[in-house]
Amino acid sequence: MYDNSNEIITCSSTKSKEVKEIEKAIEKLKVQEKRLVDLYLSSTLDVE
Repeated sequence: MYDNSNEIITCSSTKSKEVKEIEKAIEKLKVQEKRLVDLYLSSTLDVE
């Protein structure tokens, strides 16, 4: 079934599972970003 914006409507259990997976992925990216920033700040390489 589709709503007015043509997005597929899924059952809430599937949606919540997908949301949880997305939240986990976002947390992993935040950790990765922090590691990259720390690595950059401790690096002596000229990035410019």
